[in-house]
Amino acid sequence: MLLKAFPDIHWIRNKAKTNFEDRKDVNGRVIPGKGWPNVVLSTTSKGAERTDILAPFSMFLNLKGKGLVVADGREVTIDQDSFCLVNKGQNYDLIIPEAVSTTTFNVHFGQELFEHTAYARAKSHEHLLDNPHVESCHHHVFTRSRWLEPDIARHIILLQDFYNKGYNTFSFVEEEEVLLHNLLTDLLKKTDLDRKGFSRISSVKPTTKRELMSRMLQAIDYIHAHYQKPVSLNELSQVCLLSRFHFLRVFKSVFHCTPHEYIISIRIQKAEMLLKHTKLQVSEIADMIGFAEANSFSRFFHKYHKVSPLKYRKGN
Repeated sequence: MLLKAFPDIHWIRNKAKTNFEDRKDVNGRVIPGKGWPNVVLSTTSKGAERTDILAPFSMFLNLKGKGLVVADGREVTIDQDSFCLVNKGQNYDLIIPEAVSTTTFNVHFGQELFEHTAYARAKSHEHLLDNPHVESCHHHVFTRSRWLEPDIARHIILLQDFYNKGYNTFSFVEEEEVLLHNLLTDLLKKTDLDRKGFSRISSVKPTTKRELMSRMLQAIDYIHAHYQKPVSLNELSQVCLLSRFHFLRVFKSVFHCTPHEYIISIRIQKAEMLLKHTKLQVSEIADMIGFAEANSFSRFFHKYHKVSPLKYRKGN
């Protein structure tokens, strides 16, 4: 279901709390299945506040502008480069500032789609053969800023193209569900890495592990907000209220790379996206990802791709 405007806040709060028990959508049409339906919200707004809503498993993304998602006691800024996931059963706030026109592309995964997808990923083929009916399957994600990597961005483009085709195809619902399932599968796969990183924190106390993971997520949020400028190890350790080398040790353990390597990877990904999907000059792209001179950016890009930015653009 595609919505092009925010539904009435009181209506959506009530629907979320009752888990859509009356099986009616915003237009009064009957919703098949149980629980939340699949909902994609794509709208442009200023100064919107959507507070205290009980979520299905949801992805919050902006195609333009900035917004703030609050869930699980954390505030996460999202823009065109990053997104945030919220767990099923969490209350969330979505805040869009007055000053900036923001275009959202928020995906609320329906209960049945989420349960079937999570169950199929969590169990072996042998188990699924013997137990084809979906069993309860818990999948928790950390509330944090997540970089919009090319594979996830590709899913969003496919969904946009699909909705732009209109609603006149016989198999619309089935096609939509397949696209959402593919996106959800890749999102869940990536969140598995968070749990693996959490498990690598060498502390026997669960409270210590959770606190250190929370501070690592603060560092990631900060990097995503400031990757266009030099971000030092001192700066990040101060954000996390840890000593430099304690921070570095934990970060490497969780993310399998140094902060510097992580920053390079997202700057490269941003440059690749701009070279592939825009006609911006190399000097403009250099400035957008934090290089004062185009030549410095070209040397940086060549180091990792072995071709110049212009040759990369021609080849893609």
